[in-house]
Amino acid sequence: MTKREYPIDCIEELKIVRAKYNEKDNKDRAIRPHFFAHVARKKGFYDSKKKNYKPQMAPMDYLQDIINKFKGRGKQGTRVTCSIGELIKEVPIEEQPRQGYVDLVISMVREMDTATRCLYQVKSDVIADKERKRELANKYYEKCIEGIKNLNLNAATMRELLIEMDKPENSRIRRKLWTIVFGSLGEELTSLLREVKQPVYTFEECKESDECDVRIYGIPFKKKYVA
Repeated sequence: MTKREYPIDCIEELKIVRAKYNEKDNKDRAIRPHFFAHVARKKGFYDSKKKNYKPQMAPMDYLQDIINKFKGRGKQGTRVTCSIGELIKEVPIEEQPRQGYVDLVISMVREMDTATRCLYQVKSDVIADKERKRELANKYYEKCIEGIKNLNLNAATMRELLIEMDKPENSRIRRKLWTIVFGSLGEELTSLLREVKQPVYTFEECKESDECDVRIYGIPFKKKYVA
């Protein structure tokens, strides 16, 4: 699409880019963006003696740097994972979490989980029917949700709840907590996401006389807020 809108000699542009970024280190090795190393290894022509794969101001290197900040420890081959709580715990929120509310929510969910487990484990002629047990389990669940919704959790408290969910001691009830957060606390979660969202920008072409933020192929662009 770019080539259709702006006539560009790709070969000539590539020569200019190569000349501009043809840097070498003190060992006379060509400096290349760090992510090139992954591509080179995959294709079988990785050569650290001739090339220095060094982090650069390149989009892929920037992305890798962001991922590495949240890279989990574990065995080789472990997937890189990051929870929502981990992502938003450092983002400032103006209001304060309501004291004791997170512990109360955890306690309510834990109590509901214990009651449900006991219900399915009990052997009794009174509630032997599976359908009857399912009905009672749904009542426990609905009662728990009703109690949590009546707490009117604010954004800061929701964030603390998401952080608390990641702790090992809450692993047994984590699935139920996620179900409740996404299934029944939609308004509270939306309020939190509005508080912690980061501004998103795009680039818009501007006039030569205007103050620009960046030049791409010699064309001036400025940042424009979109969300």
